[in-house]
Order: sequence, then structure tokens, then C-alpha cells
Amino acid sequence: MVDSLRSILELLEELNARCKTPIISRNEFKEEYENLNDFTQLQPQISELIHDIKELDVKNIDLIVEKLIHLHLKLSDCIWHIDQIHELVKRACAI
Repeated sequence: MVDSLRSILELLEELNARCKTPIISRNEFKEEYENLNDFTQLQPQISELIHDIKELDVKNIDLIVEKLIHLHLKLSDCIWHIDQIHELVKRACAI
């Protein structure tokens, strides 16, 4: 997924450079490339949470709920990262 998002950013950057008036600033691209670094850290964190949840005693409801909340937050982070790039794609459609 990270490779796909990076490819999308590269494509948008290339298209943006061909525009007479760029739609997306260099700073926005820089920020999204930096965000990809954060995104790469989410996969191992999610995998660890899934592993932890599988190992929990099903009777320990409080801990299961706590871990599920953490999983929810990590998934929300993933969605945010994808949505940021999606917003750039939508803006590029106006080219």
C-alpha cells in the first residue's frame, strides 16, 4: 500500500509540474512524503495489536476492549493518511 501511495504522489507531482499554474504546492508534496513515513509504521503496529488481541483471554473483556480501541485508532490513522492523498487526487482533477 505504501508503494501505491508513493506512486500516486509521484504521478501527481509529475502532472502538477506540467501545469502552467501548479495546483499543489511543493510544501504539500513534501508533507505527504513525510506522512508516508508515518504510514509505514502503522502496519507493524496494527499487526502487533492483532497478535495481542488473539492472545488475550476471552474473559478479559476490559483488556480486549482496550486493545480494540487502539486498533480502531490505528485504522483511523490509516484512513487519514489515505484520505490526505485522496484529497490531492481530487484537487488534481480540477487541472
